[in-house]
Amino acid sequence: MTTKRVHQEYLKISTAQVAAFAEALKDNATSKEGTFDSAAASDFMVTAINQNTGVEVPKTLQAVMDDTSSGEKGEAERSRITRAVLDGISIYESQHGVSAPADVIEQALHNAYSTTDGAKRLAGLKLDSANSDHQDNLGLQANRAVIAILSAMGEAIPFAHYLPADLGSNKSVLAILSHQAGNTYGQYAEGGSMDGANSGNPFITSSRVHKTTPAVTTANVTGALTAVQEDDVTCDSDADQIKLLRGRTIVYVNGVPCAREVDQSGSGNSTISGSATVSGVDYVIGGTINTDTGVFALTTTPALGTTVPVTIEGFIDYERAPEFTPSIITAVNTFELFVKPWRVITQQTIDSSTQMANELGLDSYGESVLAIQNQFANERHYEVLAKARRLAVNNSVDYDFDWPNQKGRKTVRRFGRILRHL
Repeated sequence: MTTKRVHQEYLKISTAQVAAFAEALKDNATSKEGTFDSAAASDFMVTAINQNTGVEVPKTLQAVMDDTSSGEKGEAERSRITRAVLDGISIYESQHGVSAPADVIEQALHNAYSTTDGAKRLAGLKLDSANSDHQDNLGLQANRAVIAILSAMGEAIPFAHYLPADLGSNKSVLAILSHQAGNTYGQYAEGGSMDGANSGNPFITSSRVHKTTPAVTTANVTGALTAVQEDDVTCDSDADQIKLLRGRTIVYVNGVPCAREVDQSGSGNSTISGSATVSGVDYVIGGTINTDTGVFALTTTPALGTTVPVTIEGFIDYERAPEFTPSIITAVNTFELFVKPWRVITQQTIDSSTQMANELGLDSYGESVLAIQNQFANERHYEVLAKARRLAVNNSVDYDFDWPNQKGRKTVRRFGRILRHL
């Protein structure tokens, strides 16, 4: 299966570090055949941990590695954990066809960290030994970290963002960075979002555009360029007046430049002159635009049709009106996300456990734990889908399939295809 590599930018430093680490680990711990190379993985981890290679091992993974046993046993445990990270990434990519996002990998490493002795002490879940002569040395059970990593990666929902929770408070803080318009200007209201689909509307540009049509009674073209654009081609007539660069105004007829501002100096009204050809008829365009207010008044000879669009474009003179200079504000909104309990009970008796093991070769407790894990993962997935379905009502539209008419047409086309095959 081909995996589509998706480049993502991460504003959170720890998530960006996880992204860099995961990419480097894959490059260094995978052979040319695409298989796991334990020796290369061990060398990479040792080098990354002990030397300044530019690739930083995430602190959560570092804590997991530090909690493993010493000697050959510890080396084997660290190799299993490293392989679990790579296997988890591979599982995600095989399921979804895209590269594993760093926020999911970070969550998996956080889950592995929560199995360490240090994390449990931090959360108040474990006490040190009561013996004052010697501490209670407990090593990490590597299988728990491996299961935590593989479970998080295998159960990940591709359209959900993952945020590690604080082990000590059962909550996490989501900080959303946003960019807002600092003033009502262009096509933005003060405080309006400038991110995502809201980006790209007129704001920084000095250009102002207004489209209108000749008046029915006089055939004159009148209006004003103002500080606020209602849309791409219409200025808000009630917005603040603006000062324009003199000699820059352009007049378009049917989208074609036909007339320009003639005067290059002075103040107040400035002459506009030019000509246009519409449906084989030549029209002379004249009039003025006030570069101190943005108000324009144009005439055409002969009278231009009242349905022909005429567009005027001018450019704000920021040196004469510096108060119009737009500003962008960067803001951070924080939201507290709290954990919720998931609870279930499974039990077995000594006799039933022995009977299932002897007669069926099954570990009843292990099977129960597996069932709990599957149920938990599926419930979470369906819960997220339900929330997405409720949100989808905001994006729904009615579409008329015109079935009474389309039914007959489709029948005719289908009958025609049948005849061609005979």
